[in-house]
Amino acid sequence: MKKMLLVSLLLLSLAGSSQSVEQLLSGKRNCAEIDLVALDIIPGYYQRGQLDSIELILDFVAYKCVESASLRLTRFLLLIQQHRFSDTLLTPLDLHYIKKEGHALRRGHLYDFKQMYYTHLADGSSSSGSGQDVMWRQSMIEDNYIAMLRQWTNELRNRSDNDKLESAVIAHMTPFEDRTGFGSGGLWNISSRRHGYLTLPQVYNRYHRDFVILRSWQLTLAAGSWQPFGAWSSIMGPRTALQFSLGKVLGNSKHRIDFGGYFPLGRLQRPFLVQRPDTSFTSNSGYFSYAWLDYVRTLWRPNRFFEWNASLGIGIAEKGVYKPLAEDETEEGEPNERINNKMGDPFILKPALFLGTEFKCFVASGVALNVQARYMLHNLGSIGGTSFRGSAVGVSAGLSFHFGGHPARQAVSLASNGNW
Repeated sequence: MKKMLLVSLLLLSLAGSSQSVEQLLSGKRNCAEIDLVALDIIPGYYQRGQLDSIELILDFVAYKCVESASLRLTRFLLLIQQHRFSDTLLTPLDLHYIKKEGHALRRGHLYDFKQMYYTHLADGSSSSGSGQDVMWRQSMIEDNYIAMLRQWTNELRNRSDNDKLESAVIAHMTPFEDRTGFGSGGLWNISSRRHGYLTLPQVYNRYHRDFVILRSWQLTLAAGSWQPFGAWSSIMGPRTALQFSLGKVLGNSKHRIDFGGYFPLGRLQRPFLVQRPDTSFTSNSGYFSYAWLDYVRTLWRPNRFFEWNASLGIGIAEKGVYKPLAEDETEEGEPNERINNKMGDPFILKPALFLGTEFKCFVASGVALNVQARYMLHNLGSIGGTSFRGSAVGVSAGLSFHFGGHPARQAVSLASNGNW
C-alpha cells in the first residue's frame, strides 16, 4: 500500500510538470524500458531548466527499478548543481560507476546503454508507442544524453565555488580534451581524512578492495639483484635480474595465484669446464632463468594504500650450457650435428621451490609500488663435472598494475527492484 501511494505521488508530481512524462513512465513495467525512456526525456527537461522534473524522474526510476550508471551520475550532477552532494551519498558501486561511466563517455558512449537496449529487446517490450520509439531511436537517445552530460559537466566545472569532492566527480566525467586545470583532484587523491571527509575514506577502501583488488588481474614488472649461494656462486656471481608475474585473486581478497618468471642478466663471473666422455670444453654461457606458479596469501591489508603478502610456489630452474651450432636439417650426420651431440644438452632443467614475500604501496587506484624478496631452492647438480649445487635469493622492486577488476555490466541487474 505504501509503495502504491509513493508511486502515485511521484506520478502526480510528474503530471504537474508534464502530462507526457506520466504517460511515458506510468505504463512501463520493464526496468530496461523505464531507464531508456528516462534517458530519452531527461535532456529535454535539462534544456528547459526544469531540474525539479529531472529529480522526480530519477526518484521514480530509483523506486521502481535500479538506476543505471548514467542516471545515477545524472543524480550526482543534479546534487552538485544544487550544492547538495556529499560523500555520505557514495557507495563502492557508485565509485565504480563514476569511473566506468567517465571512461565510456570519453569514448563517446554510455556505460550501460547497450545492456538496457538489448534487455529491452530480449524481454519483448511493447511493439507500439514509446517502447518501439525507444527501439529505433537508440543512437539518437544515446547521443543526446551524452551531449547533455558533457554540457552539464562543462558548466559545473567552470563554476568557482565547487568543493573538492564536487570537483573530483566532475573531473572523472570530463573528456580528456577538456580536463585542464584539474591537477591531482581525483577521488583517489582526496579520499583521506586529512581532506576532512569522514565517510569517503572507508567507502574508497571498500571500493578498492571489492572492485579493484578482488576482481582484478595483477601484472607486476620489476628489476633487482640476484645472489646465488653454494658451490656455483663463484661461477655465476651476483647479477642484475628482471622479473614479471601475472596473477588473479581467487574467491576472496586474500588468495591469489601467480605465474611468473625471473631472469638474471649479464655474463658469468668466470667460465666453467664441461667434461664429456668424448669431448670437453669451457663454457661462458650466462643464461639462467626461473618460471614458477605461486600461491599468494595476503597477511596484512589495513587500507587501500598498503598490502603485505607471502607466497609459496613450485616451478623450474633452467641453465644454459652452451649455444648449439646451427644444423643443416636436410643433411644427416653433418659436422655441426656431430659436434652438438658430443657436447650434450645445451640446457639443463631442474625443479625448484620458491618462498617469497611481497610488499605493495598503492600510489593510485590499481597502481602500486612493489618490493619482493624470493628464496629459490633448487639443485642443478653437476654440469659436465662442474658443481652447480646451491640456492639463490632475489630482491626486486617495480610496479604492479591491476586491470580488469570491474564487474561486467550484466553484474548489476536492471530488472530487480531495490536501491544500491
